[in-house]
Amino acid sequence: MQQVVKLTLQPLGQGFAVGLDAGTPLPLTQMLIGRSVTDVVGLLPRVFNLCRSAQEGAARLALGFARDWHHRTSP
Repeated sequence: MQQVVKLTLQPLGQGFAVGLDAGTPLPLTQMLIGRSVTDVVGLLPRVFNLCRSAQEGAARLALGFARDWHHRTSP
């Protein structure tokens, strides 16, 4: 599954008009319903792999995990 984001810039006066098309949303609901919280925390960084550490940290905070987690380097 691959998500494509299209960013456009158009000259406008002294600056630019910015357009953003994120495409079709990912079917996250279908991917996450029925999974354990631990599975969700592990899955989200793989779906949104822009910055795995940031995604994992955000998921842990949102789901009430302790703040003193350590970054894992293995998937």
